[in-house]
Amino acid sequence: MSESTLLNFEIITLSAQYDENPIMRGEHERGIGVIFLQKEGYDPYPYLEKLLSAAKIALQRDTCYLETRLEAAPAYFKLTRAYPITQLLVFGLPPEALGLHINWALHIPLSLNGITLLFAQALEVYETESQQGISTNRAPMWHAIKQLFNQ
Repeated sequence: MSESTLLNFEIITLSAQYDENPIMRGEHERGIGVIFLQKEGYDPYPYLEKLLSAAKIALQRDTCYLETRLEAAPAYFKLTRAYPITQLLVFGLPPEALGLHINWALHIPLSLNGITLLFAQALEVYETESQQGISTNRAPMWHAIKQLFNQ
């Protein structure tokens, strides 16, 4: 093999937000992390609390959570070093926003370094579907959450 074949990868420079440890809220009793996209003019908390309570998870008590902008999302590896989480729900952010350069589908649990991740659309998408009685995206998301938390 030639030297160029051994070094066939792209080096990606991480932005400054990856230098800082993320500050998350919540009591974190069950080791569940939740990160969701911050959208101007939308309050995600009522729907998020309703969604998690249906899975027998209390947002404040059981999780550590962070509402973030796309460009300010924390690095996955910094997050998992700062908070001992076993499951991570990510709403509205692609894996790349967390510094994970993987191609992964929504609503499919992914195990990475002993942590199960679930990427999903922005909470607003699911809440809008709920209000309209549609389950195109909600049903696979809910199925994945039940699978993740063995319900």
